Amino acid sequence: MPRLLLINPANEHKGLGNMQATAWPPLNLPYIAALTPRHYDIEVLDENIEPFQERPADIVGITAYTSTVHRAYTIARTFRARGIPVVMGGIHVSMLPEEALAHCDSVVIGEAETVWAQVLADFEAGALQPRYSGAWSDLQDLPIPRRDILKNPYYRWGSIQTSRGCPMNCSFCSVTAFNGHRFRRRPLDQVIAELKQVPQKLVLLTDDNIIGYGPQDADWARRFFEQILREGIRKYFFAQVSLNFGEDPDLVRLAHRAGLRVVFVGMESINPASLRAYRKSVNLQRLEQHRYRELIRTIRRNGIAFLGAFILGGDEDTPAAFPATLDFIRTSGVDILQVTKPTPLPGTRFWGELQAEQRIFLQDYPHDWSQFRLTKMVFIPRRMSLDDNIHRHADFLDYGIPQLLTEGFYFADGQILEEVYVYGSFMQSKMYARGVRCSDCHDVHNIRRLAPGNALCRQCHQADVYDQKGHHFHKQAGEAGEPIRSAGGEVLFEVGSGAQCEGCHMPGRFYMGVDYRPDHSFRLPRPDLTLTLGTPNACDRCHGDKTTQWSQDAMAKWYGHARRPHYGQILQAGRQRRPEAAAALASLAGDRLYPTIVRASALAELAAYGGETARKALESALNDEASLMRQTAVRHLPELDPGTRLTLLAPLLYDPVRGVRMEAAAAVAGTAPRELPADTRRQFDAALAEYRQAMERTADFAASRHNLGNLYRNLGQNQEAVAQYQKAAAIDGEFYPAQVNLAMLYNQLGQNQAAEALLQEVVARHPELYDIHYSLGLLLAEENRFPEAAVYLEQAAKGLPQRARIHFNLGLLLQRLDRDSEAQAALERALALAPDDPEYLYALAVFHLERGHWDEARRMTERLLAAHPDWPGGAQLSAIIEQQRLD
Repeated sequence: MPRLLLINPANEHKGLGNMQATAWPPLNLPYIAALTPRHYDIEVLDENIEPFQERPADIVGITAYTSTVHRAYTIARTFRARGIPVVMGGIHVSMLPEEALAHCDSVVIGEAETVWAQVLADFEAGALQPRYSGAWSDLQDLPIPRRDILKNPYYRWGSIQTSRGCPMNCSFCSVTAFNGHRFRRRPLDQVIAELKQVPQKLVLLTDDNIIGYGPQDADWARRFFEQILREGIRKYFFAQVSLNFGEDPDLVRLAHRAGLRVVFVGMESINPASLRAYRKSVNLQRLEQHRYRELIRTIRRNGIAFLGAFILGGDEDTPAAFPATLDFIRTSGVDILQVTKPTPLPGTRFWGELQAEQRIFLQDYPHDWSQFRLTKMVFIPRRMSLDDNIHRHADFLDYGIPQLLTEGFYFADGQILEEVYVYGSFMQSKMYARGVRCSDCHDVHNIRRLAPGNALCRQCHQADVYDQKGHHFHKQAGEAGEPIRSAGGEVLFEVGSGAQCEGCHMPGRFYMGVDYRPDHSFRLPRPDLTLTLGTPNACDRCHGDKTTQWSQDAMAKWYGHARRPHYGQILQAGRQRRPEAAAALASLAGDRLYPTIVRASALAELAAYGGETARKALESALNDEASLMRQTAVRHLPELDPGTRLTLLAPLLYDPVRGVRMEAAAAVAGTAPRELPADTRRQFDAALAEYRQAMERTADFAASRHNLGNLYRNLGQNQEAVAQYQKAAAIDGEFYPAQVNLAMLYNQLGQNQAAEALLQEVVARHPELYDIHYSLGLLLAEENRFPEAAVYLEQAAKGLPQRARIHFNLGLLLQRLDRDSEAQAALERALALAPDDPEYLYALAVFHLERGHWDEARRMTERLLAAHPDWPGGAQLSAIIEQQRLD
């Protein structure tokens, strides 16, 4: 009598696997036993119930999920080493049969009912085949599983299956791939007959959805529950259903009467974007109708406990999904909770998408399959930051890097302009500097305010000083007066709105039409800055029928005419590249009385000026106590000789803050890091790995791909750099930095035609980007296409009138075209913007010398030698001019 050993392996990490106290028996192995001829001696080993021990067997059958397949392969190799053939089946090996065949003798792909007899016949004939593909059974003549082979005392629950297949095909689920789209039902009389044989009082209905997916299926479920009542079957059931179970209260009541006590419902998410990504349309429709709570109440009201299963950490989830989901769970009546992480299982649509995007970071198969247990993140999510916010970071830059107050994202005075995190504005506030944190005003779980209106501010600020008309000069709520209306008569602000602290100190903006975000820098209203810088102010937001000058006059009347200088004035001048702003930017960057994000923004603006002032400020900031200053300095450090660059940046590879270490590693990557000492080299490798990981976590964003392109370019891995730039452009065709840097790389590789095409495309799409006009002009000049180059350099000079270098290059080019007067004007404009620049002085001296303008040539040469006595060629120029005077 041949001995068949059937094995159900356990996951080494347990995860969501069975525990003995609540275990239900596997049905797949009893089904296999029922299909096995009676002359076999069958034994089952379920590792969820008992430890593995080698046992005598002539043939071994092992079933496996993805999370248990590594253990299954280990067991299979144990028996194969003894010459015992091993057959494997289950969802995982059906999806990856080639992988499984490296560890076993034969695989059964799909449902086994139609092929198991052939497997055993071939085994007995000594002709076991490597593959058997089972067809989907119609379930009309399934045998009753042989529950007698299980050690029943260990299993508190029984189990029974009434259907297979699922038409929904959710992106994360492999049921459709394994059991098909068609929903198949067993004959009702066969199910009832089997149910009577289940020995346990507690029974799991293993169907993916006991009520099915349409009226016909719901009718079957209704008849099923009615038959249980008619037959007097007294059991308690645990079943999986979809949320629409709650839409039929009569069916819910009937199910409860028949013994249904707990339902497992795949809620998945309360985020509509996540449900769309998961293709969970049945839930999405009800979420958008705001019916989640109603349907849960219907189920619970009728005596059935609700087990809600949620998936958190998907591509459409941000960290806000966690407190929002917790709040929903607390308020919706969910009785039992299961929370898992999205897991790309082989055979699912989710797996295919992540594989194609190379976002699964556990790739050491089969060993890493044990991590695919639904409770561990195995891929790089789309909307998370440098690292998950585990609330153990000592510094913000361990978690993320804030957007500086850059043009296009913030107004010059630091108010939010584009859709940026409010944390960037909060970092500018005195409250932030004095240790106030988000949790002082907001509930940490749902971000709701801790108190309404001005009561929130009165937690710290004196009511008798600030919550008085003598401070805010506005009517209180309830006082007589007219509200502020739109031109069409619509009430915009009720009487009393102006007395609210946030009305004056937290002006906001709408994003996407509905998302109003108050500015969290808690600033004073400054209509005077609106007049000079064009920045918004709280007065104009309410008093739309008045002018800004009216607002300024009112402020002067209430608080006097004196106004403190504002850092926005310096940042605006820096954005405009006004020459006199360089010193002010350097002073602002070094002044520790200003908010760190303001100082770092000034440093970044100063870096664009170049020159000695910028270099000194950047080198000084490398040792600043604020991590954001160090990180900004590393990012904007000018090109230096490799030795100097390594000397400055190598210590920052050891920086205690992750964001600084990463930035230093990326900056050092292009400066021969192999020259570093062995210990520093190891630190460089570790920091560079952190940088790569951070970029790969968000690699479906164009900016991250762009950063990876820059990294690989610096490492000299040009093909990989090209690929990353191209991926960035494919993700977001409007993200022009990737196209520009790719063009520069093409230029370095001698592929100027491709470089020109990219720059032409960017210029056509973004004619306001004069820097790109400049780059294109330089490229065309390199190709000796001087007239075309002049067109783009002239446009760049006109659009960026404060950029001395553009005027300088334009002047040199116009000389080539014999446009002397225009060339002289361009060179003089460059010198006016940078009066001591030796290149500009030398170029003008040569210009005048070649044209016989001896007095002008002498004047420029004297200025050059006075400021830069060792400038190469300066003495030679002076000698030529002196010789001409003697002649």
